[in-house]
Amino acid sequence: MWSFGVYNLRLSDREFWNLTLAQFDALVRRYKDEQRRSDYRSAMVCSILAEINRDRKRRTKPFSPEDFMPKEEETKRIDNPKMKRALERISQMLEGKEE
Repeated sequence: MWSFGVYNLRLSDREFWNLTLAQFDALVRRYKDEQRRSDYRSAMVCSILAEINRDRKRRTKPFSPEDFMPKEEETKRIDNPKMKRALERISQMLEGKEE
C-alpha cells in the first residue's frame, strides 16, 4: 500500500500515513478510473487505425475501442473469517478506533 501511495499517487510519507483506509481507497479508485480513461483514449486510436485497414471480407465486424482495452484482473474476495477479523482490527487501529 505504501509503495502504491508514494509511487503511483505521489504522496509524501506524511500524507500517506495521515490517510484513513477510506481515504486511501477513494484515491486508489480515482487513480484506477484515470488509468481506464487513458487506456480508452489509446484504444480508440488503435481501433480507428485498425478499422481503416480492416479487410472487410475477413472481418465483417467493425473494430471498437473495447477490442484494444487491457483485460482487467479479477479481484479475489477473502473468505477466511480469521483473516477478515485481522484486517478489521488493523483497519480500526489505523483509523484510531478501539474495539
